Amino acid sequence: MKHKRRTPRRAKKSLEYTCAWCLTIIRETHEHFGFGAKASPDVDLSEFEGKWIDIQLVSAGKRVQVGVTTPDSPARREQGYHFYFVACSEECCKELQDAVREDIELGRVLGSDL
Repeated sequence: MKHKRRTPRRAKKSLEYTCAWCLTIIRETHEHFGFGAKASPDVDLSEFEGKWIDIQLVSAGKRVQVGVTTPDSPARREQGYHFYFVACSEECCKELQDAVREDIELGRVLGSDL
């Protein structure tokens, strides 16, 4: 008896995201929210472009996931964003934005003291 040859399955490209604030899995069919942020001009992000990285938000006391945009992405080309945060709801997006804003302000204050 001959066995049928199995064709290897291609890896399914996942279009799921994880909410950076509450860590809920955001399915492909679910609405999601997000916002961009810019990096300081002296920061080299080239090795992280097109990847998700974890960063520490000091003001919130938590690590969050952020996407590093590529030079050819619309977020970078059109708005100049180096980072993109994704959230599952307007509430999570607002909490995340507030925490990022607080850290940026904290960085400005600390930077001015140097």
